[in-house]
Amino acid sequence: MGLSYSGFFEDWEVAIARKLSSEFLARHSWIKGYDLDDLVQECLIRWHLARDSYQHTKGASQQTYMAQVLR
Repeated sequence: MGLSYSGFFEDWEVAIARKLSSEFLARHSWIKGYDLDDLVQECLIRWHLARDSYQHTKGASQQTYMAQVLR
């Protein structure tokens, strides 16, 4: 269980995607066909596409911005 994203994403990025995916699946138990790893992968793809738009001058940490993007 679990895929290795080393070399592509930092540990904290995977941890945030995993945490938010777990929370989402717990709140939306009616969703069928997605397991945790599928959703984590989708989140990391979305983050990969958006992470260059992070602007540290706006005041939020990169972790906060990632969580906002994924939610």
